[in-house]
Amino acid sequence: FEFQLHPVGPEVLSGLIVFPFDQAKSVITQFAKFTESAPEELSVWMVSRKAPPLPFLPESVHGKEVVVLAICYAGDPSEG
Repeated sequence: FEFQLHPVGPEVLSGLIVFPFDQAKSVITQFAKFTESAPEELSVWMVSRKAPPLPFLPESVHGKEVVVLAICYAGDPSEG
């Protein structure tokens, strides 16, 4: 196995989308459909966990089970 590096930037779009765990089935189903046509420049990492008490997460989810989509789009920002 060998990693292949590709130039990106100077701007990269990224972020988190957090869903309550009771929406997990719907999130996974919609995610599967979306990935069929998602651009190659898009990476999404799906995680199920208890939300930590971080300042960028609403206090209403701290300590609760959530589904998180960590998203990175390394293509042209005007198309992302």
